[in-house]
Amino acid sequence: MAVAGHPGGSQPAESAVLSRGASVETLEPRPSITAPRALFAIAFAFFLIGFLLREDYGSTWDEAESYEAGRRNLEIVAALAAGERGDIEWPWHELPSHQLVLDTLRAATADAIERWLPASPAPIGERLFNLALTSSSLLLAGLLVLEVTASASLAAIAATALALQPKLIAHAQNNPKDLPGVVVFTLGVLMVVRLEARPSGLRAIAAAAAIGLAISTWLPAIALMPVAAFVLLAHWRRAASSR
Repeated sequence: MAVAGHPGGSQPAESAVLSRGASVETLEPRPSITAPRALFAIAFAFFLIGFLLREDYGSTWDEAESYEAGRRNLEIVAALAAGERGDIEWPWHELPSHQLVLDTLRAATADAIERWLPASPAPIGERLFNLALTSSSLLLAGLLVLEVTASASLAAIAATALALQPKLIAHAQNNPKDLPGVVVFTLGVLMVVRLEARPSGLRAIAAAAAIGLAISTWLPAIALMPVAAFVLLAHWRRAASSR
């Protein structure tokens, strides 16, 4: 029997499937696998150009304080590893342990790579660590856009636009406090967005770890805590209502 609107009297494949009682799932568009590669390329290009310009950056007022903090942190870690116990004082930041993780990682990285770097009066090892953090912020910003829009083009545009910001370029190597804050805050937002999109225990742990790192590095990141709590509460309420 012919079906109106369909030449030759045949039903389309979709109708045939539905007539047999099969369900059809709507597939969400997935980002192209080339998208992360493009973002990595943008971040690497930014780092490479920054490395070539490493001697052209002047000093900022808080570099000496932050780099000394990292070296002091390494001394404390070494003392604790040797079994020494005593009162730990944190005289280099207003908040105890503020920026402890990144300051310590920066000092350890600089200590490890400086033997291979050319002699320079500037703290090149620490600045290359800062530059790596800045480059990673481009990657994280692109991944955040990719997570929200599923558009590889928009992700690449966002990362490129951020890389061309004059303040980001100017502070890419010699700002030891604000730019690490950008990196960890963006990481925290990305983890919260991923948690909201597809909630799971593992993603909740990842979001909590990212937020903890962000708060320990840049105190205003504490604003991420109620956002993450709202996401989890909304998920639990949806789960409870679907039972």
